[in-house]
Amino acid sequence: MVRQAHHERLNSTVLRVEVYARAVDGLLALEPDWNKQRKYFDFIDAYAELSEDEVARYSTEYIDTTGGNTMGGLVTLIEEKRQESWQNGRQEGRQEGEASLLLRLMELRFGSVDATIRHRLQAADAETLLRWGERLLNATSAEEVLHLKT
Repeated sequence: MVRQAHHERLNSTVLRVEVYARAVDGLLALEPDWNKQRKYFDFIDAYAELSEDEVARYSTEYIDTTGGNTMGGLVTLIEEKRQESWQNGRQEGRQEGEASLLLRLMELRFGSVDATIRHRLQAADAETLLRWGERLLNATSAEEVLHLKT
């Protein structure tokens, strides 16, 4: 039974990678413009949601890394996409950490804060969080930090 489940999972992975490869091949065959390829590749990548193992299988089985054809460019594109995703994830994580720290400092200074303030902290960009953090030093309330009351 375990062996059968493993075999089915392997077949599913092979099929997903093959479908992904056909989509990429179709894109490369139909669209010569590199910028448009990048845009459509993002769509294919997001829709396929390949796991790390599936990406590795795709790289091994379908990509010519010699750069002798367009697939060499695709390797670069995949790596750029992966790097961009990693950077975006780091930035989002950093902002979440800044928002959590600011919330904690506000609670220590002013006591419990309401849901509106929590929501605004979670939705704020890095520059806004920094500005609010500076205001926290002189503010007399959580609302004053966010300029909710004058």
